[in-house]
Amino acid sequence: MPLTVSDFEVRQVTCELRYPEAYLVFDKTGDIFHHLSGKFTNLHSDSPTPTQTQMTADEGTIGLEFTAARLTTNEPDSGLERFASNCKTFFDFAVNKLEISIFTRIGLRLVLHKIFDTADGPIAALNSLRLLGTGTETRFGASSQLSELTMRWEGKDLGATMRLKAESGSLDAKFPPELGMAQRSVHKEFHHLVLDIDYYTVAIVERAQWDPATWIAQSARIMRKEADRFLTT
Repeated sequence: MPLTVSDFEVRQVTCELRYPEAYLVFDKTGDIFHHLSGKFTNLHSDSPTPTQTQMTADEGTIGLEFTAARLTTNEPDSGLERFASNCKTFFDFAVNKLEISIFTRIGLRLVLHKIFDTADGPIAALNSLRLLGTGTETRFGASSQLSELTMRWEGKDLGATMRLKAESGSLDAKFPPELGMAQRSVHKEFHHLVLDIDYYTVAIVERAQWDPATWIAQSARIMRKEADRFLTT
């Protein structure tokens, strides 16, 4: 059976706005933080600077910069409705406060993964796609197996990058004796195939033409559909 997007689980989502220099960020960041603290759970600021502030909440990580704003979650809801709503809450207020009228780039990034039991699993899954007719010859004296593949498509209005990567690793932890734990150490291996899709605007977008919730929902559907077409071709 060929791989499809439905075989993968979404593990991280980011929506990012880029815009011309927003000099009001020096004066308005405090107002934005105060407003968001009433909208996001357990919001706190991490090492703020005059041109860049990172805020962390239960809903995700918020970044507010001189030329960019973003929201990232590592616990996305399956349909992204909650994520889209949180983005609308943040972006609408911040953009109005900073008096931003155009966006130079709007991007949505989905990072998905499929878990395997062994290190051979993700490598085999990636190479079963046989993308671009890479063949079975050893390349550069390294390997006959692809471990990562990155592709980009870009036009005058929209662009997209898609990356497939086989990843394996381990996590090790040791617990001090004073904790009295029966298990003194933990070793956990992970093996997964990562599908990383970045979908973005190339042309200038006027603020009045863009609604975060609508755009995120539409873009996520396009990303899944196009990734499926690519994987199953």
